[in-house]
Amino acid sequence: MPDQERSLVPAAAENLRKAIALHQAGDLGRAEQGYRAVLAAQPDSADALHYLGLLEAQRGRFPDALSLLDRALVVAPRYFDALVCRGNVQGALGRPRDALASYEAALAINGDSPIVHFNLGNAYQLLGRAEDALASYDRALVLEPNEPDALNNRGNALFDLHRFEEALASYERAIAARRDFPEALNNRGNTLRELNRPQDALASCKQALALRPDFAEAHNNLGNILKKLNRPDEAIASFRKAVTLEPRFAEAHSNLGNVLRDHGRLDEAVASYRRAVELAPGSIDANINLSVAQLRAVPGWHLSMMNDAERNEAYVAALTAAVTKETDVLEIGTGSGLLAMIAARLGARQVVTCEAVSLIAETARKIVAANGLQSSIKVVPKVSTDLAVGADLPRRANVLVSEILASELLGEGVLASIEDAKRRLLEPGAKIIPAAGSVVFALFGGEEVRKNIMVDEVLGFDLSAFNAIASPKRYINRHDLDAGLLTDTAEAFEFDFARRDYFPPESRTVRVPIAAAGRCYGVAQWIRLRLDDRVSFENHPSMKTPATSWQTCFYRFPKPVDVRPGQTAIVRAAHNRTAVWFFFEGLEG
Repeated sequence: MPDQERSLVPAAAENLRKAIALHQAGDLGRAEQGYRAVLAAQPDSADALHYLGLLEAQRGRFPDALSLLDRALVVAPRYFDALVCRGNVQGALGRPRDALASYEAALAINGDSPIVHFNLGNAYQLLGRAEDALASYDRALVLEPNEPDALNNRGNALFDLHRFEEALASYERAIAARRDFPEALNNRGNTLRELNRPQDALASCKQALALRPDFAEAHNNLGNILKKLNRPDEAIASFRKAVTLEPRFAEAHSNLGNVLRDHGRLDEAVASYRRAVELAPGSIDANINLSVAQLRAVPGWHLSMMNDAERNEAYVAALTAAVTKETDVLEIGTGSGLLAMIAARLGARQVVTCEAVSLIAETARKIVAANGLQSSIKVVPKVSTDLAVGADLPRRANVLVSEILASELLGEGVLASIEDAKRRLLEPGAKIIPAAGSVVFALFGGEEVRKNIMVDEVLGFDLSAFNAIASPKRYINRHDLDAGLLTDTAEAFEFDFARRDYFPPESRTVRVPIAAAGRCYGVAQWIRLRLDDRVSFENHPSMKTPATSWQTCFYRFPKPVDVRPGQTAIVRAAHNRTAVWFFFEGLEG
């Protein structure tokens, strides 16, 4: 107890002891009466304020709890238990930064408390600071080596860092320490799925659900595993179970939409995605998935990509600098086989190219043979993550070339493919073409573009309600249109494929000075590639080209915004590793 409690009058001290005993026995009503009686007699009793705050937190009355704990800490600023409890309440209120400060203050008093290091790790995890969270969990485990919750949460931090093998080991330790631990079993299943062990993942998730049948998150993870195992009907049932148990589970609604979409049930998929967006309006996954469903069509960009002269010349220049007679080339995404044939023509020792779509792979084989290069090029009808050295590749490659780059850079899974290739399929220090890619953008206000992305009045009729059902994200391959850029080019994200091994999801705020006055309708986005240290390529909206697969992507704001020089636009750019989204957050100046 704090020093000031020593001054409690005997009757108040006795009432406090009785109230604490009732609290510990679970009689919260009478305990509350006892605490309030103490405070009526002595309003500055830090213990009574702390314990009443703890009781209110147990009831889920977090604002009231926080008020009481703040009062206790005014009276006794170094009250360790009150600091810890306040951190817990702040975390429950969605204020992890404040919780961090409370836990750090507690550790300044007692740095050897495993529970506070554990809670500090939880706060870091909520803030997306996985490295700091890991360090806190490790410190907690030094002090209490086999604590199951710390081991489980340590696994979560490692998972977020893409250190899957280490995460799996941490979950295994947690399960060994607590056999009936559905959360750790579920997390282990999720990690096994990431490690491409779907059958083991399935067994682990089912163990979790046997212990806790109403575990919505485990049903969601089970759905993801069943989807990976190509068992769509069972996956749909699992996702539906998750959203039945937890109707506000936005991620499960979105995942349900994914399976429905992939199996041609687009109307149901759109409904699931819309529900996900309603529940989580700021979710990049839900917004992107809804947009994909709205925009889904037969891809028509292969022919224009093959005929893109500037793109082809850039790849030729980069491959010419990289390929020698000792070069083993891996290409991800065969398409027509053009890049593989360029590498073979330049004298590469071996070229292996993989293609996920079997019809395209078979056509590429015919094209390679028609060009007399079948002895130099091996076309493998697989996704790159299923390739194996010794089976599909004779040895690890020392050059990776790919053009699995969408108009928003990420749409064809380039990050996951490169991460996996660097981990399993490439020699250390292998050359990667392109070496880096950037997502760049500017605000636009061109009336010509506006007519392609939104509608208002036509022939005296107000048609603006139609905007609500049209995707706000549109690709326009019309280089004759003036985008009417209102800002200079800004960079949303840069991905250094050559130097980095892992690319986590990101969200960042970009401040963009307004360069020209006008009515702004949204963001125009394109890509910039650095193929090697000498060769670069950018499909700027002003670039006029007769054929290209890369289009300018326009993200329409909910409402037009009038802007002028001297102002700065605040734009939040986000990506979930497979696609990009932009959110307008206001103007300064």
